[in-house]
Amino acid sequence: MNRKKIYLLAVIVLVAVPVVFSVSTGSIGWLKNSNNGKNKQQKSVIPESVETGDIRYEIRYQSAEKRRKQSGTDTIAPGADDMIVYELRIESDKQRDLLKEDKENRIRYFGSLVQKDLRLVIGKDTAACIMAHLEQTYGLVPHLSVQVAFPKMIGWKEQIHTIILYDRYFSNGPLVMKHQLKENEI
Repeated sequence: MNRKKIYLLAVIVLVAVPVVFSVSTGSIGWLKNSNNGKNKQQKSVIPESVETGDIRYEIRYQSAEKRRKQSGTDTIAPGADDMIVYELRIESDKQRDLLKEDKENRIRYFGSLVQKDLRLVIGKDTAACIMAHLEQTYGLVPHLSVQVAFPKMIGWKEQIHTIILYDRYFSNGPLVMKHQLKENEI
């Protein structure tokens, strides 16, 4: 009986000492650091898209420079540089053209009414959507594309952008998507 206790005590000491030593030398910090030994170019873990049922929502930041290039001119509308613009893409695995069914109501909702259901949170500030524009694609692409704009806020370049959507048309929400601006987007 004594030998079993001594053997058990020896095993506990042999296991416990390395664990205590590793905690005191910072191995736990290594475990908590999610970038250990990984390439720093690894894709962000911030969710820029959300799936609910068969519908996928995704946000894509649209810089003023990118909007200038897409318009084919050197200038864009006055005040456009004072907005934070995202493309909200909505797609379904089951239906390629989301405007095919109930077209009139979907165009009305995603063309303007969705604006009331969008918010941008940066830090402690929340802003309502100031513009929503549905791009008519006539079923040529497998998603809806809605340009949404928000007013610029303090710290908008440095902090994470959180877009909250209460999609009343498909009865989904709140949907939370986040985006951290990259250096090439500023």
